[in-house]
Amino acid sequence: MGDQATEEGTIDPKDVSLASYVEKKLGDFVRAMNVGSGKNLYPTLMRAVERPIIELALRETHGNQIKAARLLGLNRNTLRKKITEFQISVSQLKQASAGKRKKAESDSAG
Repeated sequence: MGDQATEEGTIDPKDVSLASYVEKKLGDFVRAMNVGSGKNLYPTLMRAVERPIIELALRETHGNQIKAARLLGLNRNTLRKKITEFQISVSQLKQASAGKRKKAESDSAG
């Protein structure tokens, strides 16, 4: 894995643990949610985080649901249920992944 670009700049994985980075970002999110309002924090956070993780796995595996399920440590049927639940368009993720792959190939050739 390379450096990750963020709004604050580039993060070197050697400089910060994922846990501390997530804790900081979640802290900002939780404060914005107004926790004292009695909202159910855990399900709200899980819904906010779960969809992007699934989309990332599908992009990394070029839409291959079996490989994405393995990457996530999920049963394929569980992944399919989540894809339906979150209304994720696997075909759009495949197209985006193919487009990035073609761009990378043309950039390296030119």
